[in-house]
Amino acid sequence: MAGPRKYDRTAVIDQICTRLKTGEPLMQILRTKGMPDVDSVNKWRNADEEINRKVAQARDEGFEALAVQCLTIVDEEPERVPTTGAKDSAHVAWQKARVETRLKLLACWDPRRYGNKVDVTSGGNPVPIPTIIMPKDE
Repeated sequence: MAGPRKYDRTAVIDQICTRLKTGEPLMQILRTKGMPDVDSVNKWRNADEEINRKVAQARDEGFEALAVQCLTIVDEEPERVPTTGAKDSAHVAWQKARVETRLKLLACWDPRRYGNKVDVTSGGNPVPIPTIIMPKDE
């Protein structure tokens, strides 16, 4: 039986970071054949500040890539139904789901930049916005 596999940390971290920068999640990257398990990568990150910094920076760039993907998806012209020429509502719904999924992930992964703003003075509850009643024209 073979012992634990030896990895070239520098090469593996570079591959991981390249893919993280595109917005691909770490767990998906590590499922690729030839990649180490998550525990190994976490040990490397905990033991080496430079590796930890590279991975964190790559993730930040990946978050930006996901935000750009959202804009690209929204800016795409929806497909049209061949028989009528109308916008394909299924394609529109699919585009919407793609954008919402990315935005929800971004809000979880980097709430400081992509999450909803919470007013800490209200105990974390939404702050009601007063309704402005305009006077009637006389």
